[in-house]
Amino acid sequence: MLRKVYWSKLNDSCDKIIIKAGFRKESNELYEPYELSIETWEKEPAGWVYKGEQSKQRQQQLEEHPSIQLLLKL
Repeated sequence: MLRKVYWSKLNDSCDKIIIKAGFRKESNELYEPYELSIETWEKEPAGWVYKGEQSKQRQQQLEEHPSIQLLLKL
């Protein structure tokens, strides 16, 4: 299970959102390293579509992040 999602916005245009995301694993270690990735959503007629390669679980965690939710609602 992933515990935290860190992110920073790299680009958000009217048809594409690109963020840098870091996933930290569930662990008892105080400073568990996290995995970095670049994630993209593209605007299609039906709405924003995830174009990254993360699992459904990680995609859901990204899309549930309050700040990312705001970007996807625009």
